[in-house]
Amino acid sequence: MKLLKAQHIQFPEYHKVYHISQLGNFIDYDSKQFDNDSKFRLESLMQELDNHGMQHPIIVSYNRYDVSVGHQRVWYARQRGYTHIDCYHIPDQDAWQKVFNYTQSDHYWKKRL
Repeated sequence: MKLLKAQHIQFPEYHKVYHISQLGNFIDYDSKQFDNDSKFRLESLMQELDNHGMQHPIIVSYNRYDVSVGHQRVWYARQRGYTHIDCYHIPDQDAWQKVFNYTQSDHYWKKRL
């Protein structure tokens, strides 16, 4: 097992580790066309993850195993040969909003401007 581990687990009650193959609905960035802004953000995230690791788990939808937040981190994990990833599996919309508000960050690309 090769785990892309989050450095901060703020909500242990929702924390799970899932095999990447269990996750649905994530975007395959290999087949996606990028504008310059999107390409810059993806490259910034790749560099941030290479240098500092993953800060927060991805968020998995409360009604399935679909990726709700963290598509790029799942793609990164697949690109780098990880088999598992830290996740928050959220039970409902209220919990989703709480976790999203805590984990949402654009710092990974803004600091490169």
